[in-house]
Amino acid sequence: MLETQPANQKVIISSSDLANQANDAGSGIDAAIEKLAHWAEHEFGNEELISAREEFFTKFGKVFYDDAFFGLRMSYFINYYLFERPIAKEGVKNISPVRYYLDLNPERTDAAAIQAIHELSLCIHGIFQVLKIKSNEDAIFLNLLTQDKIPMRLPKNYRLFGLKKNQILQGYIFRTQTGYHPAAGIAYHPEGVLPLLKKAIKSAIKSPDADHLDFLGRTASTQLKATRLKHVDPKTIYKTDL
Repeated sequence: MLETQPANQKVIISSSDLANQANDAGSGIDAAIEKLAHWAEHEFGNEELISAREEFFTKFGKVFYDDAFFGLRMSYFINYYLFERPIAKEGVKNISPVRYYLDLNPERTDAAAIQAIHELSLCIHGIFQVLKIKSNEDAIFLNLLTQDKIPMRLPKNYRLFGLKKNQILQGYIFRTQTGYHPAAGIAYHPEGVLPLLKKAIKSAIKSPDADHLDFLGRTASTQLKATRLKHVDPKTIYKTDL
């Protein structure tokens, strides 16, 4: 079934961190994810991180250090690793690192910190159409996988610079106390491919055993291919690969 989610260092989000999120949620989310990533690397080991990265490259497309978009894709990977990929750990079955953290609270963090991480765990991984930009701080996205309209709080940092109506974005959206916010690592699908994406989504939804990660991996790798092959009409690539 094609679905999306409903929306060494300690992972601690203090009341001051939450206040900072209200002022610039993008930076607050980034800081929380960075701390969680450090914890996961310490808890599960570097080999697990490398294995997850290779799986991500296989599913979502491989990037290289000298790619201009390398940092964006690695942010996408970290979100995938922390919030969706099952841990390959003995005695642990089908749960992500963030779920493992929430179940065990290994750092013995307080209730407010756990609640903040729980809110981040309710992220939405999908493909989104920008329906409306209401101001420099607010927009409405349409989740093309579910047809849900999502009121967005836009971050003040660089990650969505130049956002415009009808753009098609792929990646993670995070929920905090101040609303829904786009994550770092957003991929931009090229203009003109929306009908092809909608057709692919409609076909995938019909399949009872469709997996949303496999599908999003396919669309992400197609976007990456179109980004690399600038001399080829992206619609041709999307028709062939989707």
